[in-house]
Amino acid sequence: MNDDFLDTPIEAVKTPTVGELKNRFANAEAAMEAGDYGLALVMAGDKEPEIYASALTLCGAIDEGLSLLDNLKAKSVHSHWVRAYAAWTKGDIEGS
Repeated sequence: MNDDFLDTPIEAVKTPTVGELKNRFANAEAAMEAGDYGLALVMAGDKEPEIYASALTLCGAIDEGLSLLDNLKAKSVHSHWVRAYAAWTKGDIEGS
């Protein structure tokens, strides 16, 4: 990258809309599998509560996401690795 980039006015930078971002994936699960947890969270909304809870956890709202997963009695592959990740972030090596 050259130094000219730093002189680019912010108005000249094109940022994609949420709609454009959503078009990158077929659904919330695809966004989740690609590692785009923020977009998976937005795409899941109320339609896919388990993916929503998993993405919420992976976006940093660990306690809130785990609480939702517990309430859903989630047992999918996603929920298992999300729970392991959450345990690891809290220092619970046995639980991970």
